[in-house]
Parts: sequence; C-alpha cells; structure tokens
Amino acid sequence: MANKKSESAFCKVIIDLLWPERVYAKLGRLLGLLSVLSLLKTGFSFGFAKVFEIILSYYKRIVEVTLGWLDPILNNLLNVLGEIFDFQLVINNHWKHIYILLGIYFFRSAEISYKYGYKKTGIFSLFWGIFVGLITSILVGSFDLQNNSYSYNFLVALLPVSGIFCFDLGRQVWISIYDRRMIADIFKEEEKSFQEFFLPIFRRLYAQLIGSIIFVAVMLSFSFLINSKSPFLFISGFLILGMGIYRIFVGISEVQLFKEENETWLEKFDRTSSSSIVKSMFGLIIWVLIFISSSAGLQSFGL
Repeated sequence: MANKKSESAFCKVIIDLLWPERVYAKLGRLLGLLSVLSLLKTGFSFGFAKVFEIILSYYKRIVEVTLGWLDPILNNLLNVLGEIFDFQLVINNHWKHIYILLGIYFFRSAEISYKYGYKKTGIFSLFWGIFVGLITSILVGSFDLQNNSYSYNFLVALLPVSGIFCFDLGRQVWISIYDRRMIADIFKEEEKSFQEFFLPIFRRLYAQLIGSIIFVAVMLSFSFLINSKSPFLFISGFLILGMGIYRIFVGISEVQLFKEENETWLEKFDRTSSSSIVKSMFGLIIWVLIFISSSAGLQSFGL
C-alpha cells in the first residue's frame, strides 16, 4: 500500500513537471520557456529551427505589445535621473525577458501565500514582486551587452541575485510581523518573538546570497561563457531557475514539520510552501531542454 502511494505521488510530481494542471501554470511555463530562449538567443546568438523561430518572433511581438509601452517612459525617467546624477543609461530590450523570469518566481511565491490562507501576505508579495522585479530588470537592461570584462559581467549578474534577495527579505519580514502567530497555530507550537522567528530565516537567505555570489564567480571562470556575446544574460537566467534548487532544501526542512504518518514523504513535500516553486522552475528547465533538443533534431533535417 505504501509503495502504491509513493508511486502515485511520484507520478503526480512528474505530470506537474511536464504538464501542470492549471491554465495559468501552463501559460507561465510557456512564457518562461520563451524568455529563457530569447536570453539564450541574445547572449549566444543561438539559431533555432524555423518553426521555433516563428514562435519566438510571435512571443517577442506579444512582449512588445504588453511591456513595450514602458520603454519610452523608462528611458525618459533614466534621462531625467542621468541629468540629476550625471550618468547616461539606455534601457535594452532584454530587460523584458528578465522581468518575465523574475515574475514567475515572484508570482509563484505570492500564489503560495494566498493559496494557504495568508491572503494579505499574498497580495503584498504580488505588489512587492512587481516593484522589485521592475527595478531589477530595468537595472539589468540598462547595461551594455557587448562588454566581456569579468568584473563587469560579475557585477551585472549580481543584480538578479540582489533582486531575489530583496524580494525574499521583504516578504519574510512581512511574514515575521503578521503571520507568525497563524503559523504557530497551524503547527501547534508556541508563538515565537519576531527575532526568534526571523533570524533563522535571515541566516538562510544570507547563505543563499553568498552561495549565489560564489556561483556567479565560478561560472564566469569558464572561457565559453566569458567569451560569449553577453555572459551575464545566461548567468542571470540560470540563477533565477536555480532558485528551484535552493527551494528543494527549504522544502526538505519544511517536511519535518508535518507529523502525519499516513502520508508519504513526497505527499508531505507537495504540501510545503516550496513545492510549487520547485515544480515551476524544474518544469521550466525540462521544457527548455526539450525545446532545444527538438530544435537541434529539426535543424539536422534542414528544417
């Protein structure tokens, strides 16, 4: 019986990775896929099979319609700030693809809070994510794509890392202030003080930040990356997807809080706050790999 439950839970995870149940999850997966491919195409001058190039061209048109109207506003704002602080920046198109990728991570975090009954936290996370994502992607988009300097790409690649850190930090401060009593009631524990609740979370976020910085430094040491057209674009995209790996460890720690003995480990993990983000990010990686493999196969036949 236990083996059947484990197999059922495993099959559910695989299905969620390949084809999520909800329509908005499918749409998010598709947008994430196309944004990653656009970053790869920009950063490495990749070419895809003709049919996929057509899909990407339609995606770019949709992105321009939905987000392109912000370009003149943002450039005017940057010009005003440039005159005040004596600098000159022009925003490039790749900011939109970074924004979409960050938006998937931020939206899933907001959706998790709302889904588990923390409605105010979900709403706060949504608007906080829109703000942080916009600022982060604009900053990344304002840097030149043609610079292959190690220090330049290192600093620019740290911007998405800092954006994710700021989002998670702000969200956890909110949770520590407004939700810790509800969390204590759910897990039948004594309510902790703000300091007791927040400090372990802050240590975890700080470790995540340090780990991401080390990852950026190591990745840029590979010659194929530093010699590519835009190393920081690849690293930025990979880091955002890499949050799914980090969330696995968060989910494992959360599993320990569930005491139900009639559930398998996977069923408990599926109930954690991290499972949706893990499935979104890993599912997106699988979709990207399938897309690239299919494109390579079609290209080999001249299609």
